Amino acid sequence: ATDEDCGDTDVISYDIFSGDNKTTPYFEIDSVSGVLVLNRNIDRESFSSFVLSISACDSQPVERCGYTAVVVVVTNENDIHPVLSPSTVSVSIDETFSVGSVVTTVSGRDSDVFHGNLLYSIDSGNVDGKWKINAQSGAIASEGALCAALKDTYTLGIRVSDGSLSSLGVVTITVLNVNDHSPLFTNTSIALTVAENESVSTELATITATDADCEDVITFGITDESSSPLPFAIDVDTGVITLSGQLNYEATKSYTFIVTASDDNTPA
Repeated sequence: ATDEDCGDTDVISYDIFSGDNKTTPYFEIDSVSGVLVLNRNIDRESFSSFVLSISACDSQPVERCGYTAVVVVVTNENDIHPVLSPSTVSVSIDETFSVGSVVTTVSGRDSDVFHGNLLYSIDSGNVDGKWKINAQSGAIASEGALCAALKDTYTLGIRVSDGSLSSLGVVTITVLNVNDHSPLFTNTSIALTVAENESVSTELATITATDADCEDVITFGITDESSSPLPFAIDVDTGVITLSGQLNYEATKSYTFIVTASDDNTPA
């Protein structure tokens, strides 16, 4: 600053009159040189600009002051990591969930004022490639058929990035078993011929059945509605029918019985 009074220029004193935090000021001015310096860090997300009123006073018995405004614009620095909001997500779906359908959509938040578009990616937990994520929208969709018996929980690490800074969140997907198919026999009826002197424990036939439900364990059984003991048995796991008692042709010439196959108590 200058002063038209003779000799006053050398005794001008500078001060920040207003526009700054008086308790913990962000700026400091040299009272002699008028050099304005930053006193502490500024968060762009809290303050975008300052309008400082700078006073210049002559140190005369009758003090006179002049004022000018200094506008300080705070530029943004990408110093805040984006985060998923919420940071953890849990969803449950049936194992019959359609391939390509969206399971859930994650959302990111970035407190930086001017940040780039947020991008999403699967960082971990997808080794078998069952899931994909839309990089722009954050929509997570199935990428392959699911089977709860093989794997019923997927814990995916989801990364959200603004192009330079990033953070991780977690999406847990629980796959629920659906038993919507009954076992089907390969043959719906079998006729066997056995000699009455056949040895006990002889294997007579093997019953087979299939189940469209993934990885379902089929259990076999025999239902006998007759009053007399049935001289036959079946292995619950393999379906092998064996002779369990001695036959007598003169007493009983034929037997009729029902074989069952069940998965989780759903019989066929």
